[in-house]
Amino acid sequence: MTLDFVLYSDFNCPFCYVFGERVIALNFADRIEWRGVQHAPHLPIPMAQAGPTFASELAREVQFVQRLAPEVPIALPCGKPNTGPAIRAVAAAMNLAPRKAHRLATSLYRVFWQHGTDISDPLVIRELADQANLADLSNTPDAVKTVAGWHEAWLERGVGSVPDLIRQDGESITGLVDLDTLRQFMQ
Repeated sequence: MTLDFVLYSDFNCPFCYVFGERVIALNFADRIEWRGVQHAPHLPIPMAQAGPTFASELAREVQFVQRLAPEVPIALPCGKPNTGPAIRAVAAAMNLAPRKAHRLATSLYRVFWQHGTDISDPLVIRELADQANLADLSNTPDAVKTVAGWHEAWLERGVGSVPDLIRQDGESITGLVDLDTLRQFMQ
């Protein structure tokens, strides 16, 4: 299935979370191919409590996002998870059932940014996959290959930031934009 847009995104990015919620609010989610990329692959599994400097930076990010998008519920997590396992799970789901994969991705964003749940935890991923009526997503070599392809394509873009939304005509927007800008870009 060919979609109108490609979105590069990472679960531990609050701007990506809000971007996704706005796409859902505008009823455009079914027109987007979501591609997960890790912009912080060094983060530990399991998620660790943020040290003072990182905690302060994270708090500033969340406060900034709250000011930009007061309509989107967001809570300050205790740290940021390594998103590799969650991204691979969504990639595996995309290879099986794209609509269910989107539901899984949305659940992963929400459980982290609304409740601070560690989405690097395989039990959390399994529970959310079950809620999306997805089969076992572990040990799927195709998912590893898919994620590597997403990452390579993202690096080739040379943008280095997420969220990054690309239209079929090659035009793109990077970063969190207001609802009107997003609506106009996607119509």
